Amino acid sequence: MTILPGKHIVNEFQMRRKKTLYQAALPGLTGFVVSFLTIAFSGKQLDETSAIIVLLGFLVFAGGIINATRLYRCPSCENVVLNRSGGHSHMPIDPEHCPRCGAVLKDHKHIEMNL
Repeated sequence: MTILPGKHIVNEFQMRRKKTLYQAALPGLTGFVVSFLTIAFSGKQLDETSAIIVLLGFLVFAGGIINATRLYRCPSCENVVLNRSGGHSHMPIDPEHCPRCGAVLKDHKHIEMNL
């Protein structure tokens, strides 16, 4: 495990966050929407083509979730960035700190300069 200085942790995490959005979240959301719309507009029974589209949409959605857990990790401790509260876990969109090790993941000055 490589220990990165604070500024590099922020830069690395922000790069990973963007990759997660483009490589995992958007395809996963697209797969979910395609599956949902296919079911909604196919009526009460799915024909063979609709069932294949739903299955492929679900697989893309599941792949997006798996890819997100591979990419969305803290550069300091390499754990998936998850907030756990009340028995529920969720991935925060732009966390300021790693919930596990406390590393700073968002530097407001850094973000403002790159807008």
